[in-house]
Amino acid sequence: MAEDRPEDEVEFPLEPPRQEWPHARGKECVLVAEDAEALRDLVLAMLSGLGYEVLTAAGGHEALRQIEKHHGVDLVITDAIMPRGGGFQIIDEVRTRWPGTPIVITSGFTEEIEEGLRERLGVPAGGEAAADDTAGGGDDGDAASAESGDAAITASAPAPIIEFLPKPFKPEQLARLVREVLDRARSESPRKRG
Repeated sequence: MAEDRPEDEVEFPLEPPRQEWPHARGKECVLVAEDAEALRDLVLAMLSGLGYEVLTAAGGHEALRQIEKHHGVDLVITDAIMPRGGGFQIIDEVRTRWPGTPIVITSGFTEEIEEGLRERLGVPAGGEAAADDTAGGGDDGDAASAESGDAAITASAPAPIIEFLPKPFKPEQLARLVREVLDRARSESPRKRG
């Protein structure tokens, strides 16, 4: 008997960071916008445990207020679909108001989100087939598979860096992706001081 549960109530196997994750540690300020409270709290605990300063928001409008209040952040992690302003609204506003701020967008709706990213980044609908690789998923579903499928999407955007991480994800996938995106943003943006 399968219960009908909304997508954000799917159980995510997040756990506290392990000692063998030193490569994922950092001090940067990360905003996590997620309407599922349990997942938001788990991501907060995990990233805080890795040393990041973490701000949280339950929707897009709140996320934008947090970024403005803190005069920008180093990274935005957002669910694509939320009440009160979703991930795409955040992407549009961040690109306009805080250019160069990298974004990680998460969702269980892979194809729809990839299409939305293509539209926002100006990738022609029939143009980049590489973005469809993620929809097929890697055989192990790791972040590297998701990242390689989105290389065309990310490469077409001058700034900010935008990566897609399909749900459900493993904690180490998120931790590694956060560190990789922050490091890439630092190396690609000489005007930013680290």
